[in-house]
Amino acid sequence: MNYMKKVERFIKYFTPERYLLDLTLDKNNLSFSGIVNIHGLAKDKIIKLHQKGLNITSVMHGATPLKFEVTEDALVVHGVEVKSLELTVEFDGAISEQMHGCYLSKYQFDGFEERVIATQFESHFARECFPCVDEPEAKAIFNLRLITLGAEDTVLSNMPILKQEPVENAGQNWTATTFSPTPRMSTYLLAFVVGKFNKVSAKNQHGVTVSTYAPLNQPVKSLHFANRIAGESLDFYSDKFGFDYPLPKLDQVALPDFEAGAMENWGLVTYRESCLLFNEATTSVAAQIFIASVIVHELSHQWFGNLVTMKWWDDLWLNESFATMMAVICLEAIHPEWKALEDFWTNDRPYAMNRDALRGVQPIRQDVAHPDEIQTLFDGAIVYSKGACLMFMLKDIVGEEAFYRGLADYFKDFAYTNAVGDDLWGELEKYTTVDILSLMNQWISRPNYPVIAEDGSQKSIAGTGDTYPIPKVADDLSGYYVLDLNDEKFNKVIATFAGKTLGQKLRVVLDSYLLAKNNLFPAAKLFHILQEMRSEQSEAAWFMAGRLFGTLRLFIEKDSLVEVKFRALVGEVSENQYQRLGWESVSGELPITAELRTMIISNMIYSEREDVVVQALEKYDEALEKIDKNLRAVIIAAKLRHDFSEPLLKRTLLYYQNATSPDIKDDICQGVTGGFENVDVIYYIFDFIKDFNSVRPQDTLAWVAGLLRNNHTSQLAWEFVKDNWGWLEQHFKDGKGLSSYPRVAVAALKTEADLKDYKKFFGQFADRPELARDIALGIEELEKKIQLIARNKSEVESYLEYP
Repeated sequence: MNYMKKVERFIKYFTPERYLLDLTLDKNNLSFSGIVNIHGLAKDKIIKLHQKGLNITSVMHGATPLKFEVTEDALVVHGVEVKSLELTVEFDGAISEQMHGCYLSKYQFDGFEERVIATQFESHFARECFPCVDEPEAKAIFNLRLITLGAEDTVLSNMPILKQEPVENAGQNWTATTFSPTPRMSTYLLAFVVGKFNKVSAKNQHGVTVSTYAPLNQPVKSLHFANRIAGESLDFYSDKFGFDYPLPKLDQVALPDFEAGAMENWGLVTYRESCLLFNEATTSVAAQIFIASVIVHELSHQWFGNLVTMKWWDDLWLNESFATMMAVICLEAIHPEWKALEDFWTNDRPYAMNRDALRGVQPIRQDVAHPDEIQTLFDGAIVYSKGACLMFMLKDIVGEEAFYRGLADYFKDFAYTNAVGDDLWGELEKYTTVDILSLMNQWISRPNYPVIAEDGSQKSIAGTGDTYPIPKVADDLSGYYVLDLNDEKFNKVIATFAGKTLGQKLRVVLDSYLLAKNNLFPAAKLFHILQEMRSEQSEAAWFMAGRLFGTLRLFIEKDSLVEVKFRALVGEVSENQYQRLGWESVSGELPITAELRTMIISNMIYSEREDVVVQALEKYDEALEKIDKNLRAVIIAAKLRHDFSEPLLKRTLLYYQNATSPDIKDDICQGVTGGFENVDVIYYIFDFIKDFNSVRPQDTLAWVAGLLRNNHTSQLAWEFVKDNWGWLEQHFKDGKGLSSYPRVAVAALKTEADLKDYKKFFGQFADRPELARDIALGIEELEKKIQLIARNKSEVESYLEYP
């Protein structure tokens, strides 16, 4: 799909070698000013630098002023007469209140507002802070000095502090912090943070100083887990890659306001609070493992992405696919009890293959014509999860030893430079007879995957006619494909299900799920797999089977007799596990068992088993932090569904507003949006969402998406999105958040009238680069859903009425 005009690349005019960047940050007046001295190679008499929203006041070459003009996104400098150029630019700008560029984050402590200045330069937001060639290939060394007001502030950047000294500025005492020069790196990896924080610090086995920071309103004890995981993972990667972490320190910072989950800035990784802070008393097992997975993902980027960087954003997968795979491998090594690989197969694998079944979905490697399109490439299902699936497949094909020998060469040969996919394939091919270049380029350059029949023939899951190179077909999850299931084969796999290996069971469930979702298999047959789950004790199989429940709910009208029967069936299938696991954890049980208990109790509450609901309500406590941390969201949802009152809702939302714990906030969001059914007062929630003093902008999407997924609130949530689109544009247009709404809105819709409404509303934005891809995919996904319901609804209803 070609959504847009091609952007001009500025590196063709000028190649920077070093930036001397001096920034004065005024967090009281939300402004900054700066001087940047750029050394580099000019390739023309006109050079262009990226800028956005900056006020450029002077451009000099030595003592000579240069003629310049400022466009919407560029600083154009004329009259460049030398190739070896030293350019000095003076500028100023505003500290953003959105979550990109140089931006403001705030928190409350001891009754006062504390202000934090932070950066988010990926993908193309460094230009909002200083003039630069804001492209991954334009690697340079950065010498940074920050002048800040407030001696109590912690001042951090990619490298250690070289010196700090007081300076006078406008009659006030400021602090000048000079950092050691960075290695050669891309602009999107430059970072700084200024504010008041708690801190823990330690050295890992390789002598790297690892420190973790959080706002003063977060307890110091919540930092130790993240700091330990970071130290362990840096040790693991240094040994595994045969290339030591190249910086003397690593800082991790939890920011109160952060749009994504985390950002891998070299030596200064920034996070959402919920992705970094672990509190033994309030953080669930699932959240603890998630935090660790985010950390090891970001630290894998210190090699994949930071040390070796893609030349352009079309090779973003070189960063994200490998980081996703290596995070799983790292967690398996340092905490095998978390069963990270099983979690990958039951979450990332179906997540990838479900989205990758859409005809118009992007391939892993996707041409990028314009920076606004870059935001749409951060598709977790494809660039992260599908890419990781293929990297696991590749590792199996070439063998583990050869795989890591090739990676070691890759880091050695391309350190501090840029690479493309073919460079990596070339390094790996040295250690195998497999034609990796041909094999992998076929996979990464086109979307979708094959459905393989028993005779080995293929058909594309999306009906495109494409075929794919499959070195070996197996009935486990080693290959990225679906095995076709005719009636005879399905009956056979069901009859032998109990005796299969875990990998084979997961394959059966995944294939059935994907074939049913894509109209290649009768959805009513999913009930037969669910019946097998009655005696199944494997947590991974249950997590995979949970997707079958969700699929079957598509065909069931809310508040119908069929829904009553479906709820009862969910309870019947889950009963044995409920009796086995109960409500209380057992000493020595695996973390994954605690996660399964949460799922099973949620199923039983959904089934409306009276005794289970009564127990859930008895375990509710107005002091929400006293509720079992693994069951808190489930119990909040049960309370709001089965014992609702308007005062209860208001107290719950007020609790959210005043809470500092990210765990409590996330659980309230899940509980309210998942359990809420009284639509008469839903507008109270809508007003709450729009109040940034109640719901931070980083969390708006989670609240809206939760209401869109809730059968009782979905239509009203869809109306909220349409009615408030102008407000969403105003606050989220330039970040990653806005493009998510066409995607999450599909969850609320399922009829031809809905499709017509979706096309009518989003059609007016179909030529917008940051929205076009997700709108097109949303239309296709909704069309498939409508066809799926039309073909399967009556048979599913018949099964429930006459099982």
